[in-house]
Amino acid sequence: ESIPSAVILCDPKTRVLFYNEKMGELIETLEDLIPTTKETAKSYDIVDGLAIKEDFEEVSKKRAPIIGRRLTKKTADGSARFLRYSVYPVIDASDKLVFVMGVLEDCTETEMANLKLKASEARYRGLFENAANGILILEVETGRIIEANPAAGALLGEETGDLKKSTLWDIIPEEQITRLRGEIPEKLSSAEHAFAEITLKKESGETDIELHMHPIDYSGTRAAMAVIIDTTAKREAERSKAAAEKARREVEIERKMVRELERLNSLKTSFMSVVTHELKTPMTSIRGALELLMDNLNLSEDSPEKNYIDIAVRNIDRLTRLINNVLDISRIESGRLQLNKKTSNIITVINEAVEICRPGAQNRGTVIEFSPPEPEIKAYFDTNYIVQVLVNLIGNAIKYTPENSNIQIKVNKNEKEAVTVSVSDNGEGLAPEELDKVFDRFYQVSREKTSVKGTGLGLAICKGLIEAHNGKIWVESEQGKGATFYFTLPTGKAGGNKKTEGNRKNLSGYFWVNFTLDR
Repeated sequence: ESIPSAVILCDPKTRVLFYNEKMGELIETLEDLIPTTKETAKSYDIVDGLAIKEDFEEVSKKRAPIIGRRLTKKTADGSARFLRYSVYPVIDASDKLVFVMGVLEDCTETEMANLKLKASEARYRGLFENAANGILILEVETGRIIEANPAAGALLGEETGDLKKSTLWDIIPEEQITRLRGEIPEKLSSAEHAFAEITLKKESGETDIELHMHPIDYSGTRAAMAVIIDTTAKREAERSKAAAEKARREVEIERKMVRELERLNSLKTSFMSVVTHELKTPMTSIRGALELLMDNLNLSEDSPEKNYIDIAVRNIDRLTRLINNVLDISRIESGRLQLNKKTSNIITVINEAVEICRPGAQNRGTVIEFSPPEPEIKAYFDTNYIVQVLVNLIGNAIKYTPENSNIQIKVNKNEKEAVTVSVSDNGEGLAPEELDKVFDRFYQVSREKTSVKGTGLGLAICKGLIEAHNGKIWVESEQGKGATFYFTLPTGKAGGNKKTEGNRKNLSGYFWVNFTLDR
């Protein structure tokens, strides 16, 4: 019991007979051992639990000790416990094996210290070997080079192994040795920083370097760490320092702005998705409640109450459209948009979109003209989403077109099976700087003479939907001459990867949908 080490005593068959108090304390800290008492030791195989039973069996069989083996166990709190153990045979005077005794010592603190030391040495060695500047470790008194990293060898024009056979004074030119040989050791011995500017003469020419030396203790030796800096590069850097610093600041500011914008955009997208989902259900419930209220009250058409309810319903419908737009943007950006594409008649889809938009056009005295050259032209697309695109583009044309004007939709089919659909008016058009921005999210066309307002999401949704069909959408316009929007659709499954840029006559397998809109 007085032995400071943990002791286990087993019979020749490695059955536990006894363990001391120190062993009991150790057992209670290990996760995979059941705390036990000396009275229950025979019913619990501690040796097996420690995973050293084979060693006990080997000692029992060979009657030869096993000394200084290592064992790592996990404690109840999840940390590692490092143990060193030895197993001895206990033989009586008649040469009979009486017991097998195991002695365990907790060496966790020593092992952890060794691990930290090795990790520290590895980090130091990695930094030393991979440093961009040359580094030398020197003996203060003699100047002997103890260590040199690859960068030092490259800068001094010597192999690392050859540098270790030389001294600092072999590197310094003769005309500077007398002064520096007394100055450098004196400062380093006084724990001061030593500095020297040296001109190296090599076959490739002269190189100016700076030596920055600091005293250190290196394995009990009074030493110095010398950092070698090539001042030729320093001078070149100084000549362009102002421009480089300005460029660095600008790049860093731009990077920060980009990172911040990306972060805000991600937050915005997530927020919009969650909020719109949460708003959609109550908006539907409110609209249903208003309709039920109107039905139950039997209000006359000219009553103020009915007018108030109509205003509420219209605003709920407007909010619902906004919610749906945000949801569409969220689905498109996250790649969760699911298309049900099939071969369909584009004429039918355009007619459907025209009928949807016709009431709004009639309210403004606008006439939508559409005379297809033939009753059926096939394309490969999702009908619902293309109707949404058409309604959005035609709706924009109606909003930005002067009242009592015409919007003309024409369809032409050429010999290459490409289809061009155009929607024309005589509105204000777009400024050149706006052509690349109209499809950006939340972008709204600047108009001083119009009160038309929107969310700035419609064209962004159109762009996402068309690109999801492997098509392309763009706009052409001149101020005062209206705006023309185009989008392409493949005529079949194999036509979705063709380029739409460049020569528009080489567009076999595409529909061209042309909307000319007044802005």
